[in-house]
Amino acid sequence: MTLIPTAIPQPTPRRATAGALTGPTRPTAAVLTGPTRPAGGTLTGTPVRFQVDHFVHQLAALQPTVAPASPALPAPTGLASLFVRQPKAKEREEALAGGHRIETAFAAAAKRTDDREAQAQAMLQSPAAMMAEARALAALSPADRAAYDRLAAATPSPCARLALRELLLAGKLTGSAPSAGGASLLTELDRLASAELAPGIDKQALLADVLIEVAAPQTINQGRRGTCAATAAQLMLAQDRPAELVRLLAGLASPAGQVTLADGQTLLREPGTERDDKSGRSGSSRLLQAAFMEFANGESVDYHNGYGRNGRDGHSNGRHGLTVRESDRLAEGLSGGTAEHVSAQELDARPALAERVLDVVRGGQPVAVGLAWGKPDAQGKRSGHKVVVTAVIDGRVYFTHGHGKVESMTIAEFEQRVKDANFPPR
Repeated sequence: MTLIPTAIPQPTPRRATAGALTGPTRPTAAVLTGPTRPAGGTLTGTPVRFQVDHFVHQLAALQPTVAPASPALPAPTGLASLFVRQPKAKEREEALAGGHRIETAFAAAAKRTDDREAQAQAMLQSPAAMMAEARALAALSPADRAAYDRLAAATPSPCARLALRELLLAGKLTGSAPSAGGASLLTELDRLASAELAPGIDKQALLADVLIEVAAPQTINQGRRGTCAATAAQLMLAQDRPAELVRLLAGLASPAGQVTLADGQTLLREPGTERDDKSGRSGSSRLLQAAFMEFANGESVDYHNGYGRNGRDGHSNGRHGLTVRESDRLAEGLSGGTAEHVSAQELDARPALAERVLDVVRGGQPVAVGLAWGKPDAQGKRSGHKVVVTAVIDGRVYFTHGHGKVESMTIAEFEQRVKDANFPPR
């Protein structure tokens, strides 16, 4: 997965109220800041952590909870545990023994949908969680409680209802950053649930998709399409500005198939993304990623969702992904700010870029980074892949990307692989 983070404006600092997200807040000034490096140049720092009411299942999302003694992150719990898994110790040992320099912390879980729904239903019936939900609902306004009830009734999927509850208990429904229109995540979800959608779009399925993805962003997947940079943008929106993600999705799913971005430009639905395209993506990811690709590549290039490529005449031989400048264009459209990127194609320029990226990450902001990826070709060159760097733990760089994985590599490996970075817009 590429994340999750193209350039996104800084969210409102998290509140330290009961049931709300707590932990380090992000800088309030427009200029990116971060801790100074200690003497000797040793990289330090802990990831941003989610701390919620003890009745709530922790979401093992983009930002790890603690810095463990080993490179492996804590196992996912709650909703996230139904969609991702930790590789077994034997799998990790075999990968490292085979010279694999990237260690997988979480990977997409191979569970049948029925299994997930049954387990989610059991979690919903937990007496402790039901008590926590009742207390959280009592703290909402009558209008917000009514919106919550409407959403619960509109989502027969137990996984989606569990996602809704976890968002409530984490304080995200009303406490996360508002959309560009000033609405809360709860309001934007309620609007989507009551909106008329384009023919071919299943509203219940779409609502379930987006609920799960904003509650557990690591479930976002690019599937069998070369949309890693667009997926990174989606991941970062889900993490930092979920209300805006839902607003954009509602516009793309509407009969008109368009929505105004934060910078005033128009985002259009890509033809054919109303229905399953056999790419292995959710409906919400399919709509958002294809639209992001078309917007970012400019007027002279056309994105073809069937091939998953950008081109001018024939798309079957077009290129995958987005350039670093195209990622800037997407980030500016989504944020309304001014994006910045840095490229380091030469090996000797990469350590300095890596240091800057990790300093920003330690300051609490994820960064979208292009990495040299895959096996080297005959000339020793690798392809590229956009990921979202989220934490530095015990000398390892952790990142999420569009292949449904949270992975890590050593800082030294990161310094050799980093090719470019799109820093959050100002």
